[in-house]
Amino acid sequence: MTAEPIVIEKSQTEYVPPDTLTGKVGVSFMQNVLTAKTRGQVGRTNEQIITDTVNQIKTEAAKDKIYDVRDITITKDMSETSIKNYGNAMADAINNNAVDRRIRTQMEIIADITKNGTASEEDISDFEALAEIYLGTLNDSLKIPVPNIFVKEHLDLLNVYNALYFDTEGMSETVNDPLLALVRVKRFDDDSRGMSIALENMYLTLEKSSYTFTTNDSALLFLSFAPNINKPLI
Repeated sequence: MTAEPIVIEKSQTEYVPPDTLTGKVGVSFMQNVLTAKTRGQVGRTNEQIITDTVNQIKTEAAKDKIYDVRDITITKDMSETSIKNYGNAMADAINNNAVDRRIRTQMEIIADITKNGTASEEDISDFEALAEIYLGTLNDSLKIPVPNIFVKEHLDLLNVYNALYFDTEGMSETVNDPLLALVRVKRFDDDSRGMSIALENMYLTLEKSSYTFTTNDSALLFLSFAPNINKPLI
């Protein structure tokens, strides 16, 4: 036995709060559990803690910008030329941002990452290519003057492309931030359906002016999204 005092050196490592959704939620959850235990019967119940955790996940993971009329240029020009130019420009925004090579879908990439236990350079590259499709189409669409009758359809497409971009970005964090990826996987399914509906609605609005277009117009792309046919997703 020794009478020498025990000296504990001060840690030289500064605590850095987590910046991932998984880390933030984990820390918050444990803090809530420990606080509830110290307060005994007057503390919050397990059900309350779980509800708060779910709400935190929704809040932290859903910070996408919502585009509205302030973000676009609306024109009152409802001439055939204006409508034709708009339809062709929107189709060009889609065509010009399509990838030239065959890449895996988001879910195929995640399946491969899960199987391999890590994300390869090819996985990251494919995620980046998919994200660029949505972001590029979004940015090009924002530059297009929108005839008044297309405002709702246009905003729907902007917001769904934006959501799918963030879904893909979040899903690419499967290894580093699995909780964020899980949330975005669920949202991706809903947003993909939303895109299909938005493109169908765009077709239906353009169809009212179908006499304006010829076989040489790129807007014929939207025929692919007519109701009751097999509609591809971009």
